[in-house]
Amino acid sequence: MKSLTSPIMPDKNAVTADTPPGADANTSEAPTNTPPAADAAKSSVPPEKTGGKKSKLSKTLPTDRINIPKQFEIIVAYSSAFDKAGQQPISNQDVASLVGLAPATVAMMNAFLMDVGIVQKTDGGKFLPSAEARECARMFQINPGRAWLKLASLMERSWFGEELTAKLRVRTFSETEAIEDLAEVAHAEKDHLPQLKVALDYMEKSGVLLREGGQLRLVSQSQRTTNDQTEGNGSGKTKKTSPDLEEEEDSELERHSLTLDPLRKRRIVILTPPTITKRELERIQQWLSFQLIVSDEVNPTQIS
Repeated sequence: MKSLTSPIMPDKNAVTADTPPGADANTSEAPTNTPPAADAAKSSVPPEKTGGKKSKLSKTLPTDRINIPKQFEIIVAYSSAFDKAGQQPISNQDVASLVGLAPATVAMMNAFLMDVGIVQKTDGGKFLPSAEARECARMFQINPGRAWLKLASLMERSWFGEELTAKLRVRTFSETEAIEDLAEVAHAEKDHLPQLKVALDYMEKSGVLLREGGQLRLVSQSQRTTNDQTEGNGSGKTKKTSPDLEEEEDSELERHSLTLDPLRKRRIVILTPPTITKRELERIQQWLSFQLIVSDEVNPTQIS
């Protein structure tokens, strides 16, 4: 059988990768006497210059072919398999047997888990869970609602965590904007967008950021500490157990005193995000003043 890749005696009836769809292979313009060196030079052309291949990602992305709850189950299973093996390096098969998946499916997560520091690969090709992953698995046995929070430091130090937290310290922004920023940094294309959303899922689940109405907001270290010290309720949200806790939750907000009626010295105190502008405050003040006038006209006795 003749080799399809032979540069000296090509099969004229074979359709090669360079043959346009639907075209006869006999019309190929490739010379039959192309020297091996010239053929090797052609194959070394970078993908981005051929026009037919996608650009290479510059960052490691999580898989979107396994749902987030199952991915977390696999992360916990690394520590369980590690303990089961007498705290010796473990294989994909060891983890797969605990979560009911094929070893090849578990392996789909390996590159990302290594990149963010959840697992480490040994010289023998096996894996060791990190200290953070071990702590996460330990907390999962006690309170699953708090277990994700043990991965927060790893998510902050990840390439996507560093990219987003630096920006979120300045202002809130939309999830769409975050995805676009990450895509630019990773040289990602449209097909990679679902994977970038999974990266946001990791940050949200670990308590690094909050999604609120399509907007992203950074969660401070003090808030995460409060969440970690408070009994989790399984949803990743903090339980309000006392007025002091509620006050701490509002510690990121700023207080503003607005005068609504200078003659009657009516004032109101509002809490706002630190990113609010002076112009926005003036609009709020005008709107509240208008509401006060309407209330006086409808029922003057309601306001003293």
